[in-house]
Amino acid sequence: MKTDAKTLAGTAILGTLVVVFDYSLKYSGFKIPFPWLPYLKFDFTGVPIVLSLLFFGSASGITTSAVALLAILARARVAQSALDIVVLKYGVLHSLFL
Repeated sequence: MKTDAKTLAGTAILGTLVVVFDYSLKYSGFKIPFPWLPYLKFDFTGVPIVLSLLFFGSASGITTSAVALLAILARARVAQSALDIVVLKYGVLHSLFL
């Protein structure tokens, strides 16, 4: 599968929009309630993911979704905790074999 420059640039731009939407909506407090069920809120993070899927195909959509996942994990500080656990386990295993 060959990826051209348009697909790569479009995926990068839409992935960036996912991160911008995720952080701006989280920290601004801007919420649009769903008309019939007001406890549900619209999430605009999915819009660039769907656009990426429709414009550039499934590989681009999966990549943009992975960027969204990494942005959410980084915002929630889960990624740093997981990295710390991996480093600690590797350090323990490494010290056992020395």
